[in-house]
Amino acid sequence: AGLLEAKNGEILSSGKVSLALQDANAALFEEFAVDDIAFGPRNQGLKGKKLLERVQKAMALVNLDYDVFKDKKTLALSGGQKRKLSLAGIIALDSDILLFDEPTAGLDPKSRSEIMATMKALANAGKTVIFSTHRKEEGAFADRLILLEEGTLIYDEAPCEIKQEEKKELNGVKRSEGKILAGLQRGIGSDYMKKNTALHRAKPLPSFLLFLALFVLSIALQSPKSLGALSLFSILYTIISQFPLKKIIKRIFLVLPWIALLLFFQILFFGTRPGDIVYTSISFFSKWTLSLTSAKIELCIKTFLHFFNVLIALSVYNFTKTETEIIEGFEDFLKPLCYIKVPVKYIKLLFLLVFRFIPLLLDEAASILKTQIIREGIKETKGLFKTVKIFLPLFIPLVLQTIQRAEYLSEALIARQY
Repeated sequence: AGLLEAKNGEILSSGKVSLALQDANAALFEEFAVDDIAFGPRNQGLKGKKLLERVQKAMALVNLDYDVFKDKKTLALSGGQKRKLSLAGIIALDSDILLFDEPTAGLDPKSRSEIMATMKALANAGKTVIFSTHRKEEGAFADRLILLEEGTLIYDEAPCEIKQEEKKELNGVKRSEGKILAGLQRGIGSDYMKKNTALHRAKPLPSFLLFLALFVLSIALQSPKSLGALSLFSILYTIISQFPLKKIIKRIFLVLPWIALLLFFQILFFGTRPGDIVYTSISFFSKWTLSLTSAKIELCIKTFLHFFNVLIALSVYNFTKTETEIIEGFEDFLKPLCYIKVPVKYIKLLFLLVFRFIPLLLDEAASILKTQIIREGIKETKGLFKTVKIFLPLFIPLVLQTIQRAEYLSEALIARQY
């Protein structure tokens, strides 16, 4: 689909991604079924009657009655209905080439037959349909069968070559969104790298105490001078750990749009105090004034330094300690509380949940980002504020998926009589 960065070789792309994800839950993010299907065509510029016709046509192809499902909430649908809805969202893009990742996985026989019939209907309508499956009987639906084993081609029923004139049309096409997606997916794994530094050799408890001190100071300090001094120590901490400084700079740039958004809100809502130096002031609607003052500039500097020091504390700690060592350090830190009969196991469980929930959220964010790229909700853009505007729609589906993940987790804990 062209969503991933190439490690080697050459990838030719038309620049359009029409991939139906295997996980239907990851492919749905609008509250109502019709809105979810309309998301892609709306991004293509369709409105009014044309948009409605496209949505109704896509729903008809997957056997979802428009009148029945138009007001249905996506989270209330069954597994099979969600799968059909996610397929309808891709079909509604009206692309010439459609990719389906195991579209029948986890479905009952009736639903599987309906999905296969839908793909056959799309092929008969002139679309190129490519799908993956583990079922031999489903392979019989295809005009061309390719067998892969551990990523290696072992059989191709009808191999073909790309014509030179077709290749020219595809050359030079690159998807910048793939870099964003790859960055998120890299964030899911651990930063740990085995090295022979003093920080790597340190025992779990001293390492945890040093991290905790830096983390707390990064949040608690309020003076720009003290935060500046802490920043110098954080840089020294990074150098001693041999954590790549380039990686820190890249991470700062990754969160820079969100920091900029926060700084903007601080300038917007933070009031002017007596004695502040006012550098510039703009009046809106005769009653509202937006001003840039010395206190607001100081607040922005402090906010950035808070982010900077927290980022270094977390990055270096994850770089120098394995997940097991981090948990051991936390357990050793809590041991004294056992003597005063504090329920340490609950605190430990909370820490473990938070520690392991963050990668899950990054994974969820990557899935949502992938879906929005596919539905043309995220496009290449330049400029800080345009980038922020593009990524704002990620927040609502991410919050919804976070709540859903938390509900699943709470149900699992209750089931185990916690």
